[in-house]
Amino acid sequence: MELVHSYQVGLNELCTERIDYFIAASGYQRRSTFLAEQVRIGDAKKILLTPADGQNPELQQKNEEVFAKLGFLSLNTLQNERLEIEKILHQICNETHCKDLNILVDYSCMTKLSYASIIDFLIRNDLPNERINLFFSYTPKQINTLPAKIKVKSLQPIVEFNQKVNQKPTSLIIGLNSNIEPVKEVIERISPSRIFLFVPRFQHDECYHSNISILNGELIERVPSENVFKYPANQPDQIISMLTSVCLDQRLDSNVILIPHGPKTFALSSILLTFRYPDIRLLEIDQSEKKVQDEGFPANDPIIVKSVFSQEEDY
Repeated sequence: MELVHSYQVGLNELCTERIDYFIAASGYQRRSTFLAEQVRIGDAKKILLTPADGQNPELQQKNEEVFAKLGFLSLNTLQNERLEIEKILHQICNETHCKDLNILVDYSCMTKLSYASIIDFLIRNDLPNERINLFFSYTPKQINTLPAKIKVKSLQPIVEFNQKVNQKPTSLIIGLNSNIEPVKEVIERISPSRIFLFVPRFQHDECYHSNISILNGELIERVPSENVFKYPANQPDQIISMLTSVCLDQRLDSNVILIPHGPKTFALSSILLTFRYPDIRLLEIDQSEKKVQDEGFPANDPIIVKSVFSQEEDY
C-alpha cells in the first residue's frame, strides 16, 4: 500500500468515525488508559500490546486491569515486538472483509518501534483492503523537565531501508528534550557538517519551551539561529511541514540523518516523513539506562493524526 497523506483531526471527529480495531499499549504511566476510558467506539475489537517496561510494574498492572475491564485482548510483545505486531496486523487485514478499514492506534505509551512497525507493515505488504485509515492518538502528559544524565548505548535505525551512504556531508536534524547528554554524544559521534535543532512548545505548558531551551542552552548557542526551530508539539501538521521543508532542502547535497528525540508527536511526524523519503536516515538513540521515573498524568485532550493508506491505483 501507499501512504497517501496524513493530517490532524479533532477528538470530536474521531468520535464520529467507525472504528474497526483499537490498538493500545500498556505502560507505567497514568495516561496509558486515558483514551480508552474517554472514547466510546462501539463494536471495535480491542488489542493491548503489553511489553515489560519494568519502571513501575504496580501501575502497569493496574493499567492492564483497566484495559481488561474495557474488553481489550492482551498481546505480549516482549520476545519480538516487530514480529508480534506484524502477526496481528496480518490477521486484522486479511480476516476483515472490509474494503475500508479504520484502525485507532493509541501510541501514548508505545515504543517508536511499535508504531513504526505498524506503518512499515502496511507499506511493505499487498493487502486485500482498498483503503486503511490509521488514527494515531497521543495523550500529552504533565511534563517533567528535570535533566536526565543518560548515556547513549547505540544508534539504531528504527526501520531498515536500502539506503546508500555516499560521500556527501552530513546534515543532522535532532529534536530536543530534557535528556541533554545523549544529544551531545550523538553529535560527537556523527560529527555533522550542519546541525538543525527542533525545540518543542506545548500548548498546555507554556514554560516547557523556555525550560528546554535553558537546559540545552550551550548546544543552542553553537548552532546558527536560523537552524533552531521552535515547533508546536500539539500540531503534527505543522511539525511535518517544518521537517519536510528542512529535509528536502538538505537532501539535495547532504546525507540527512533525523533523530526523533523529544515528544512523540515529533517522533511520529519524523517516521511518517521518512516513509515518504526513504533516503533520509531515521536513527533512534538506544539509551544505556531507563528514563527518570515519571507517572505521566494526562494533561490535555488527545492529539490525533489520520494517516490514509491506499492501493496505488486508487489515487
